[in-house]
Amino acid sequence: MIKEIQKQDIKEVLPLIELMYNIHQVELPFFMPPLASLDILEEGLTKMITLEGFYQFVYRSEGKIVGYMDMSVHAPHMDLLFPCDATMIFDTLILYPEYRGQNIAEKMIDFAKQHAKNLGFKTMELHVLTAFPKLHDHYKKHGFKDVSNYMTCEL
Repeated sequence: MIKEIQKQDIKEVLPLIELMYNIHQVELPFFMPPLASLDILEEGLTKMITLEGFYQFVYRSEGKIVGYMDMSVHAPHMDLLFPCDATMIFDTLILYPEYRGQNIAEKMIDFAKQHAKNLGFKTMELHVLTAFPKLHDHYKKHGFKDVSNYMTCEL
């Protein structure tokens, strides 16, 4: 079940984010600085709950958070609320390894695309590290296509 994150969920999400950082110990891109501490991460996630244009969701299975995703608005003119040329950025999707292969990621991707579409967005972008070609192929199956160094899909 996918739900918007609540403040009380953050401590349960932290191990997932830490897992993401451990997986990404390949050459980190500029947007993923080294994880300084879980305290800083917890503070950041808490602040992001209140940010306009930033959306965080968790996937629960049997009462436990097993997945996390977040999305944010990228617009050339941030002073306008959701301009027509704005894009939703699919920033993060992480699942515990034991929950992969159960169509949870597919449900989360579909949910993210529908959420962006419901908000009026026409495109969604994501960046897939070149170190993960299988992940790149996975997103292609969900309608994303290569555009420069990121991927995009029609909603």
